[in-house]
Amino acid sequence: KQLWFGTSSAVKPTEFLSAVRRHSDGMFAQLMQHDSQEFVAFLLDALHEDFNRILQKPYVERKDSDGRPDDVVALEQWRGFLLRNQSIVVDYFQGQFKSTLICPECEKVSITFDPFVT
Repeated sequence: KQLWFGTSSAVKPTEFLSAVRRHSDGMFAQLMQHDSQEFVAFLLDALHEDFNRILQKPYVERKDSDGRPDDVVALEQWRGFLLRNQSIVVDYFQGQFKSTLICPECEKVSITFDPFVT
């Protein structure tokens, strides 16, 4: 709180680590080595949950691509994602990746665009 309200210009790393440990459900409780990506993903997820502007999250059904152009499917799925997720984390750190699955028996192609955090 001190950092956000201007009463302090810095946060001690030990205090920051202590706060992370209190809110990480034991993930960072012990002094074990963790991957930096794992830590950043945890931190961004926690920030997104706290700053998500969507309080009432509607059910969003995902449609099959059914041969439609990728840009149409990607935009449709991104808009569905935004109906449930809007925060500064989404604005700056999230995107989509394309996944293509082909059934080996019937050769049906399924294309999805899933959100990711950088």
